[in-house]
Amino acid sequence: MCEKKAIEECIKSVRGYTDETGKHAPLDESQKVMNYHKGNEYDGHTIIQGGRFSVLTGIYDENGNWVSFNRVHEENSKKYKDEIANWKTAQEYFFGVPDPEKPGMYYLKTKKGDSDWSSMIRVNEQELKQHQFNLLTRSLNKQVENELKYAEDLGLIEKVSNDENIPIVLRYRNKLLDSQQIRLTSENYRNISDEQQRESLAIAAFLSKISAASNISIQEVERLYAGHPAFFKWKYGSNGELIDRSVD
Repeated sequence: MCEKKAIEECIKSVRGYTDETGKHAPLDESQKVMNYHKGNEYDGHTIIQGGRFSVLTGIYDENGNWVSFNRVHEENSKKYKDEIANWKTAQEYFFGVPDPEKPGMYYLKTKKGDSDWSSMIRVNEQELKQHQFNLLTRSLNKQVENELKYAEDLGLIEKVSNDENIPIVLRYRNKLLDSQQIRLTSENYRNISDEQQRESLAIAAFLSKISAASNISIQEVERLYAGHPAFFKWKYGSNGELIDRSVD
């Protein structure tokens, strides 16, 4: 929610806005901070660096499709990043679009490609929180799957089954990861009789812990020690996903 508020305030200060107190003009050029309120020109469109998402860069919808909150837009054969359009996407899929007629109610999209209000669900504040929790859980599960695949590609673990009916976290065996750590972690799954599945769960838990610790460390460095993360020149993929934080 801190990132949400910072993005809102940054976009408002650059574009100008109107609220209950009146109309507010955008910042003068001399007041803007380079690489925060403005960035490089992108096919004639000035990027608002502070309007980009760095933590919640997107979500996976209920069908497993990636919905980016930093995606590239195209108009008249020109591609550019529109922070306002991306902010709207984040509202529609995660933060909720407030119901103008009933405070405390929100509209949400659940499938990529939904284009109008009739395809959106309507939830209260408690249901919105549960929806957000489910989306974050889905993203974390996907991250664990990606870590398993990466470890397999590196030869650290091996897949022992391609059966799609078996959850992916149960399909692996250790090769080169710390065997003692895997053995100790597998003790948490003593209720599972299959030794290989216990080992596979331990591998997933081990990699998940490393991944979570890495995420926490990144946030500590970028937010607590180095300032607002929008000041970093990151590398984004073709779908708007943040793929490299080390380009500075």
